[in-house]
Amino acid sequence: PAERALSWQSLSPQGTPVVRERVWLSLVPGEIRVCGGCHGVNDVDQLGLPGASNPPAALRTLLQHWQQHAGEGFADGFE
Repeated sequence: PAERALSWQSLSPQGTPVVRERVWLSLVPGEIRVCGGCHGVNDVDQLGLPGASNPPAALRTLLQHWQQHAGEGFADGFE
């Protein structure tokens, strides 16, 4: 949700807090955040299955749209 501070915590199956993030995030309307993963690149997910192989097409399309229509804000790319 925009314009609200948020944080999260991991819970055990019994609902007991296990890990609490010590950082609050705050987003503005239209801001996009992506997660690169907390512990680096993983080859398998929590069930031991391979990770997703589909490309992030929707995000890529959105970023290309912003790059084409946002003027000088993204003149040097998104890096």
